Amino acid sequence: MTLDPTRLSQIQTCWQEVWSAHDPENRTVFLQAQWAMLERYGNAATRYLMGAVRDPDRAQELAQEFAVLFLQGACQGADPYKGRFRDYLKGILRNLVRKQFRAQSRQPVGMGDNPIEPAVHQEPAEELDRDFLACWRDSLLAKAWEALAQLERETGQPYHTVLRIRADHADKSSEELARLLSLQLSRAINAPACRKALQRAREKFAELLLAELKGTLPDPNPEHLRQELIDLELYEYCRPLLDRNEGWE
Repeated sequence: MTLDPTRLSQIQTCWQEVWSAHDPENRTVFLQAQWAMLERYGNAATRYLMGAVRDPDRAQELAQEFAVLFLQGACQGADPYKGRFRDYLKGILRNLVRKQFRAQSRQPVGMGDNPIEPAVHQEPAEELDRDFLACWRDSLLAKAWEALAQLERETGQPYHTVLRIRADHADKSSEELARLLSLQLSRAINAPACRKALQRAREKFAELLLAELKGTLPDPNPEHLRQELIDLELYEYCRPLLDRNEGWE
């Protein structure tokens, strides 16, 4: 499915992927959708599991278990009219973590001068939710950065380059950024042109971030979209776009 990331009106939600990923009637589409969904959300899931169990080996085991559950249809009950897709994923992941906590608590504790400490510690549900939210947020940002780099390759406009320079050199002045951008692009860029390019890059990034976020919401109306941005601490990225009444459609 090829989308024009510059046209929000053409954005299709990932719920179509969800349904395709659990519709074995068409085997080819089914498998492609399954792996596409894992690619989209697997990194966030793995990072969450790593933070929750704090053990690389156990986190990897749980990530593999999550992949198996997902491919077996663990999310087939996901319904855009019942909740956000990230809530379904969070439920699966939290159950895996709780299972790990219970298994760890049943292991015998070593006796002697140096008893074996449990490798996994019970975390409050609120902390697990907060960790998942942070991983989900980082995943959305990473997708937006990837899309911005792709847009630069397709259009030749230095959207990703200038925004990456700004992010890596937040303390630099416009003149200093212009010099860095000139070196990166191998052509002379003055400060006003740099500021203009940065403004356009931020707008494109906001559009792409909104597009990615819309694909995870069952009903991306203005109220739901704004609240999701606030919950994920992403509102400031998109506020200028939304304040102009853009990005809602």
